[in-house]
Amino acid sequence: VSKTLKEYGIEKRSASDQNRNRFGYTLNKDAFDTDFSDEASSYFLGFILADGSLSMDRLSVTIKQEDGYILKKLQEFLGMNYGYRESSVFDKRTLKRYYRATLGLKDAKIISDLNAQNIFKNKSAEEKLPNIDWRSNRHFWRGVVDGDGHVKALNGAPAVLVLVGSEEIVNGFIEFADINVGFITKRPAVPVKQKNKILYHVQITGDDARNIAKFLYKDSSIRLERKYNKTLCKEEEDESNSNSAD
Repeated sequence: VSKTLKEYGIEKRSASDQNRNRFGYTLNKDAFDTDFSDEASSYFLGFILADGSLSMDRLSVTIKQEDGYILKKLQEFLGMNYGYRESSVFDKRTLKRYYRATLGLKDAKIISDLNAQNIFKNKSAEEKLPNIDWRSNRHFWRGVVDGDGHVKALNGAPAVLVLVGSEEIVNGFIEFADINVGFITKRPAVPVKQKNKILYHVQITGDDARNIAKFLYKDSSIRLERKYNKTLCKEEEDESNSNSAD
């Protein structure tokens, strides 16, 4: 059969395609072959840039098990009915067991489309800005912040917003925030050495943190709820729903 297919110039299906066909697996190979004008593709592009691990033809995202629901949303976005699993690992250094959720897939087309957006393997500390309108795309940056950021609340409102990443990503975020929200006190990207790599971070505080966090998370449908809950958006949404009911 292989000889006949080759003779007539018919491309054989990859092993992953054969397995999907054999076991009834589904996958939307064109999920990232888009203009990134919608919330889902933009958010997950940012989230994968921050938390994804790529190889030649594989994509894997591992996060805390409590945040596993966001991987299930990614699974839905990719049209997948497989690839999600939960596991635990025992850390001998801390003597604690950590629970995690993972979504993995193997597909050359999806990896190629992510590569086209400057997301490559071994990207840690060298992440590049994607070929999208990142200066105005808050969904993309919410995905990045959910993956590599930190939001700390004080008295129910975000008092600190931190983003860690490559110099290009952190400076891109500062530019995005300045253009769309503005700074009362502008914060520079600061280099930090971590495990023989130079990462950068920006720490935004006070009203700047509140304004930027609100801009990122307000009226969003895909987000890490624990970070959204620190932006005051949830309280405003609950109050609006209550007034509508009255």
